[in-house]
Amino acid sequence: SRVFNRAAAITEKRSYQIEAHIDEILNRAVMSGKLKIRYQPIWSVKDSNFTLAEAVIEVNDEVYGSIDPERLLSAAEERGLIVRIGDRIIEDAFCFASSDLFRKLGLSRLYIGISVTQCMRLDLTDTIWNLREKYRTAPSNIAFMIKESSYENISRILNENLKKLSAQGYTIVLDGFGYGYSNARHLLDMPINAVRLDKSIVSSADTKGGRTILGGMIDMVKRIPLTIMAQGAEDKRAADMLDEMGCDMIQGAYLADPVDKEQLPSV
Repeated sequence: SRVFNRAAAITEKRSYQIEAHIDEILNRAVMSGKLKIRYQPIWSVKDSNFTLAEAVIEVNDEVYGSIDPERLLSAAEERGLIVRIGDRIIEDAFCFASSDLFRKLGLSRLYIGISVTQCMRLDLTDTIWNLREKYRTAPSNIAFMIKESSYENISRILNENLKKLSAQGYTIVLDGFGYGYSNARHLLDMPINAVRLDKSIVSSADTKGGRTILGGMIDMVKRIPLTIMAQGAEDKRAADMLDEMGCDMIQGAYLADPVDKEQLPSV
């Protein structure tokens, strides 16, 4: 008289439901203000403190609950809504970076991811300049993270935007290095200040070979020299390993989850 299901089947069913209704989920998030911008603290090895933070989105849908941010952003990219969402994230970060709260917390920089579509905008640097003037935000307090795949697809337009942003004093980060096909030449060709390793390369360090590859990547980036960030500190073992290997900045659930800006730890 009772029905039992395997947890995997339930999980797969929920994933299917989200995929099948992603349009309505996305519309609810964008149109009804359900999309929330939070900040994940980033550990600075040099400062031995959370002096940095990344702007991230959070959606708790009224029907399907918490939605994976990467899946939501991917859907927004496919449906032409990413610019609207991206502009909200950038403006929130610029406003925060110029606030009394930012100074009170002792933060030094906020990190903002920029999508492929945003990178293709000819008015990207003008939009950012207008936000800088509106909030009187110092460029030194903002870093833009560009997915390596974005550079591969639209290198000419992206390169022009990156050069302009770099010339204005913003930190530029090559994001997702180590995921799929990584072109080491990008580390020399792009006007970047830092590299963020993809969390998949960190999780693969469970084996001797994976650990060797991770250590080699970190060593290569530091010798260029560029600042090295790493996602994927999901437990103490991973956090300690990244510290020992020489990462400058470490990020992950073991260290801190995304929180409202008012809940960020003060330095």
